[in-house]
Amino acid sequence: PFSAATIRGRSARRRPKTPTVPTSTTGAPRLAEVLPIAAMAQDHRTIKVARDEDLRSQIGSGGFYFDLVDFDRVRAFQVPVDTTVILFMEELAKELGTPVKFQRLWLCQRRQNGTRRPSRPLNSKEKKLSIGRVFSADVKLFLEVFNPCSPRNLNREYLLVFLKFYDPEQTQLRYIGTLFVSCSSRPLDILPKLRSLAGFCADEEIELYEEIKFEPNVMCEALDIHHTFTVNQIENGDIICFQKRPKSCNQHLYPSVKLFLEHVHKLTKEGRKICALEEEIVEFRRLSDLNIAANLECTQLRHERDNAILQVDEFRGQNDLVRLQIEESKKECNQLRHERDNAVRQIDALLNQNTVGRIQIEEAKMECSQLKHERDNAVRQVDELWDRNSQFILEFRFTCLEQATEHFKDLCKIGDTEYGCVYKGIINNTTVAIKLSKSESLFQQEVSVLRQGGRHANIVTFVGMCSEVSALVYEWLPKGNLEDRILCADDTPPLSWHIRTQIIREVCCALLFLHSHKPNASVHGDLRPCNILIGADYRSKLYNFGMSTLFLQPGSCPPNLTSRLPYTDPEFLTIGDLTPLSDVYSLGVIILRLLTGMPPLAITKKVREAFRSDNLHLLIDKSAGDWPYTQAKQLALLGLRCVEMTREKRPDLTEVWTVVEALVRKPPAPSCPAHFICPILQEIMNDPQMASDGFTYEAEAIRRWLDGGSNRSPMTNLALPNRVLIPNRALRSSIQEYLQASVAKAVSSLNLNL
Repeated sequence: PFSAATIRGRSARRRPKTPTVPTSTTGAPRLAEVLPIAAMAQDHRTIKVARDEDLRSQIGSGGFYFDLVDFDRVRAFQVPVDTTVILFMEELAKELGTPVKFQRLWLCQRRQNGTRRPSRPLNSKEKKLSIGRVFSADVKLFLEVFNPCSPRNLNREYLLVFLKFYDPEQTQLRYIGTLFVSCSSRPLDILPKLRSLAGFCADEEIELYEEIKFEPNVMCEALDIHHTFTVNQIENGDIICFQKRPKSCNQHLYPSVKLFLEHVHKLTKEGRKICALEEEIVEFRRLSDLNIAANLECTQLRHERDNAILQVDEFRGQNDLVRLQIEESKKECNQLRHERDNAVRQIDALLNQNTVGRIQIEEAKMECSQLKHERDNAVRQVDELWDRNSQFILEFRFTCLEQATEHFKDLCKIGDTEYGCVYKGIINNTTVAIKLSKSESLFQQEVSVLRQGGRHANIVTFVGMCSEVSALVYEWLPKGNLEDRILCADDTPPLSWHIRTQIIREVCCALLFLHSHKPNASVHGDLRPCNILIGADYRSKLYNFGMSTLFLQPGSCPPNLTSRLPYTDPEFLTIGDLTPLSDVYSLGVIILRLLTGMPPLAITKKVREAFRSDNLHLLIDKSAGDWPYTQAKQLALLGLRCVEMTREKRPDLTEVWTVVEALVRKPPAPSCPAHFICPILQEIMNDPQMASDGFTYEAEAIRRWLDGGSNRSPMTNLALPNRVLIPNRALRSSIQEYLQASVAKAVSSLNLNL
């Protein structure tokens, strides 16, 4: 007969001292008989094979409810390592009576959550190999026996799931069997099959749960029957529990399988056995009168329960040590109270010192107000000079640029585009980007655009120029351009979905600023990821705007046509007219690229097809992290609207801003009034100052904004009537009262905790 052993813990059969190795009629060695543990060396593998019968007999018996099977209670075989897998399956057929053609062996692996589930079947190539080559150590398998509904050739579309049925009326959980489901199908599709297996009527309502893990806590989640198994994250070896939908939550003690499993998990190991035996007693009483053996077993359980109660009583008598620990804790608590009182006294002393400090602060405020008045006069004078010299741009000498770039060394060269070569340099201890224009016309066009434009937080700051060599000097942004960040060039980490959404918002904000220019709106015309630069804090800024007209003339062949074409407005290609809606089209392509990480060519078609087939989740860039699906779906829909072929169907940029701003906006905590927050810093203001646009800002933030050369409102982007700042003392008083109340509340909470 087949050489195998049933290992059942301590009750394993005694093994013979001198095992024999039987051979088949052909002379080939068969599997070895059970050997002593000391004799099992590297020439054997212990293979445990679980069958459907093992799951059916174990689940719901002896306190075993979780997972699928206890491998300590299944058949174990000692197999020589040179035996092939197919030979092992033939011996299994002789031992278990299941022909090889109806066998399929699944490898059982331990998951990260501690459960052991079948993960994949052995393939035909593995079956031809020896046990030693396939399994490097002892292994646990599940034997699936084919039935008429079992697919013979498995692919990734099929999933093997295990079914458990819970009866809330009898408070019983039992194993039903296995079932193959399609990844793209829904749990709703298998309800008729489950009703048939459980003997329910055709219109019986059923609830489905997935048993995920049981240690350290039970995780049993309800399945959404209207979503696919893929969306429900079902994979090979998962357990699906089903039951009747209870008519009332108070009808049964444990109306759902989740509550029943949590109840069983709370019991001790002995308690679980008692619970299981009590369930068996209830079942026996329902079927027939209790027999003598059941009464004896129940009496024995009562005796064990009484012994357990006696042990509990003994433990209760040993609580003196606990009382001593409580006394020590009280002493430690008193010491903490004493330290707390000392801290409160120190705080009171500091508050008394603050009285003197307030007087000094008031004097400093008076001096500060005088300095502010002098500063405002100086600012007004600077504004007058700026108005007289509005066309003034800082001029650098060529020698200065040579010194900054070490004579334009190749190591300092960071880019070469159709607009010019870009070098990294250092001027006055400040890192800058120096662009040598390709032609004089490009240089003059860019200078003209920069003269007409204004300063904005999301537009690259123009520092100056050098007319000798047609060079322009810009601020340095160390993270490079957005194209390189999307492609993770130079092994840089991928952008998170938070940063990608923020970049979309900032690009939209910069375009709104350009399009708001009067009398004619400024159009970027060449909006691509390579013309969006990223700063050290991952803030994005537009670059190379307003010069595309030199390249994109009707009938001409611009450079880098293949890289420009996916972002170019289709109507511009036909009529040669650039409008703000042309930038909206380019922005739409950038939104889809940030969402999917895919190349721009044909990206619109791919996203639209995925959107229509409800497979958008398959295109979302996984490297961006767990992108909220609702937000990703909104961005995909917005991007598709922006890339409509005709301009009439595209949304206005203000409408795009409304959608993007709602996705990015982070409102202040509800306990803090909104008017206490600085619109620039998004923090509670310490020195609120009212500007001429009617909004209140933190003094340092609005002065930095004005000193940077901007004469427009940070909130409305309209020109400021003047640069005068008025202290908002009423708001400052309210903020101080709010902060003092917050400190008092925190101290009170500390006292309560101590």
